[in-house]
Amino acid sequence: MALFSCAQRTSAGLFLSRLLVFAFSLCVTLWPVVAEEGYEVLVKRTEEIRGLKFKTPIVFERLNEASLDAFLESELSRQYTPQEWQSLRDSLAMLGAFSREVDLQGLFRDLLNEQAGGLYDPHTGKMYVIGSLSLKTGLAGMILAHELTHALTDQHFHLLELPIEDSSNDDKAQAALSVVEGDATIAMILYGKDLGIGGLLGTGLAGLLVDQDTFASSPALIQSSLMLPYLAGENFLREIMRTGRIENGSLVPRQAPGPLTDRPDWEVVNYLYKNPPLSTEQVLHPEKYLGQRDDPVEVKIDSKKILEAFGPDWELARENTLGEGMIQALLIDPLSPLEARDIAAGWDGDRYALFRSREGASALCWRTVWDTGEDAAQFRKAMEDLTRKKVFNGVPVLLPGEKSAHNEVGLWIVSDSRLIELVSRGTE
Repeated sequence: MALFSCAQRTSAGLFLSRLLVFAFSLCVTLWPVVAEEGYEVLVKRTEEIRGLKFKTPIVFERLNEASLDAFLESELSRQYTPQEWQSLRDSLAMLGAFSREVDLQGLFRDLLNEQAGGLYDPHTGKMYVIGSLSLKTGLAGMILAHELTHALTDQHFHLLELPIEDSSNDDKAQAALSVVEGDATIAMILYGKDLGIGGLLGTGLAGLLVDQDTFASSPALIQSSLMLPYLAGENFLREIMRTGRIENGSLVPRQAPGPLTDRPDWEVVNYLYKNPPLSTEQVLHPEKYLGQRDDPVEVKIDSKKILEAFGPDWELARENTLGEGMIQALLIDPLSPLEARDIAAGWDGDRYALFRSREGASALCWRTVWDTGEDAAQFRKAMEDLTRKKVFNGVPVLLPGEKSAHNEVGLWIVSDSRLIELVSRGTE
């Protein structure tokens, strides 16, 4: 999803997890491919910045804006069925991210329409510029430097072999995507410095998004989801480059880490494509990737047991993982950014599952695991606060501490209070 905006246009790049990876497999209206002035210079400069060479030429085409609406509608429909869109929306709505009335598919379509300026499609190996954006402008150069970096790294590291399309674990997908987008963002910043505008790039540029109506009015969870791979991804790569080095093919800590510099150690970044972080926790806390390694705990929900307790009219509609990044985003509005960050920082693993009956009733089970008992207690208190504030769209049932392990917090949210007894049977 787009995160950087210049003159209402930005690089869309690779999107958040499976939902947001572009695949131009449809018939769309394209302008004729021509050797536009400045394109070969951009290609060469991207190779110089990134320290890699293209193995094969990249096809560059312009996508007519008139065809973009139809494409986005078809592509989003391909990514998720109507039932899957509904389950995704209902899951996040029950957790309080937004109301059940939100047209989530329409929101993503509008966001892409508002922000897409350049695209690289890893499924076809083609690159696109939207509309009539001139390659002679600095904005177009930055967009293409970003997208060309995707194309370049795809030829060397095969982006789709990373778990960026892992539909079973959004947190893992977003962590891998952070390497891809962080890499392209650094390359874009270095290209911008060629133009003498480097000071306008980087994390400060994200502030321009407030001028885009759809993004500015989107729920905090959506905004944070889209920003994290770019902003946190860039910071993660810079910190790993600062504190680590490659020795005999392995990433090892530097004995004397130096200050952040504008001279990337691309060998370290290349290593991360083969060994991406496993969670947004590691992206947000690079020391948990390199240093005192902290891989996420695998949390399981016994859906079969729950469905046996619920009865034959129920089915499992969705199961996934939020991760530290999305839990932090979930808590921003009802609490505060600082509180949300502090509470989410204790995350060690989670899993949620949405169950739905034939009559339309729903129940969401959310299991979380925390680094320490103190972290778990802090999160439990936050859930109690959200219950008092009526943040959840449903009736929350916080499992008693004695029903959870020392570092676990369990929560059910049901669409009707009459389901509480049913939930109790499912947790026995």
